[in-house]
Amino acid sequence: MRRMDRFFLRLRIVFIAIFAIGCVGSFAYHYFWRWPEQRCLAKGDWWDWRERTCAHPVIVTDLTGRPAKDVLAERRARAAQERPAANAAP
Repeated sequence: MRRMDRFFLRLRIVFIAIFAIGCVGSFAYHYFWRWPEQRCLAKGDWWDWRERTCAHPVIVTDLTGRPAKDVLAERRARAAQERPAANAAP
């Protein structure tokens, strides 16, 4: 009878240890991977899951100081300039 009691005591300790390791692992996963990602995305930044880095997107025009060149808007402006000359009344 005593042998069986020791067996179940050891088995209980093993299951409690496995459960504790699983809890610590789950907490570590959330603390190091999930929560930083959620904080980064909530700010509107970019999250790199390979490096676990939060990056702020920078527009090239902010770095160079030059205005953004919108090709489509430029074509529309040229077309609008040419239209009045073609539709001008004699």
